[in-house]
Amino acid sequence: MKDQSLILNEMTAIWKNQDFGQQSSRSQLAEYLNERLLSFFTVGDYYYFIIDVKTLSFDFMSNGIQKVLGYAPEEVSLASMLPLVHPDDYPYFVKFEEKVMQFFSGLGPEQVFNYKVRYDYRLKSKSGKYVRVLHQAVTAETDENGSILKTIDLHTDISDLKIASEPVLSFIGLNGAPSYERIRINDDIRHPDIAGTKLTSREQEILRKIIDGKTSQEIAADFYISKDTVDTHRRNMLKKCNAKNTPEMIKLAVQNGWA
Repeated sequence: MKDQSLILNEMTAIWKNQDFGQQSSRSQLAEYLNERLLSFFTVGDYYYFIIDVKTLSFDFMSNGIQKVLGYAPEEVSLASMLPLVHPDDYPYFVKFEEKVMQFFSGLGPEQVFNYKVRYDYRLKSKSGKYVRVLHQAVTAETDENGSILKTIDLHTDISDLKIASEPVLSFIGLNGAPSYERIRINDDIRHPDIAGTKLTSREQEILRKIIDGKTSQEIAADFYISKDTVDTHRRNMLKKCNAKNTPEMIKLAVQNGWA
């Protein structure tokens, strides 16, 4: 296990180049909170939290962490959680955060709200057992220059869905933005051809609705399209994913970072 102060210093080094100006009066946190949360999907037990990127601290931690990792919200801090990352996953974790910074530094001020960060890794629970979590994060608040001030993050227990294989990083486009999937450590993420998008933006939206348990009829109503159109999308998605049925498609989506 890495020394706690060393880990925190490494993470601070990744974020230190953010230019934190005076916080803009157009705080995005309240206005976008509900919309931001809707971009997440969950396939198991989960907890969510808000990170103040400037201070590298939690503004909030939900009670769900007790069910997933065994810790009460008041027992954890960003500094205390970083050493819980599995030693084999820690190099990926650090590189992924570097990629996240590289990616968002190349976006315009309004574009940062159009992407969800998504990757997985293992965290050590209070009982000593490692839990594989699906990490999803979206921007909650920026300053007037577009620098990220706060993020909303969600960790879902996917231990039963992804038992082995290396962690995967994806940038999921929201509001029609393109997605960049299965980013490799040495990829230049500024080039949009680094990852072939398996599912279209609409298919990704439908997949998230399916994971939420919605029927084709309900999905059709959400998107103002016909049920037949949704069913066609679902058949195409199964074919693209080479999946026999919907549960298998959901499992593949979690494993490969498609949604």
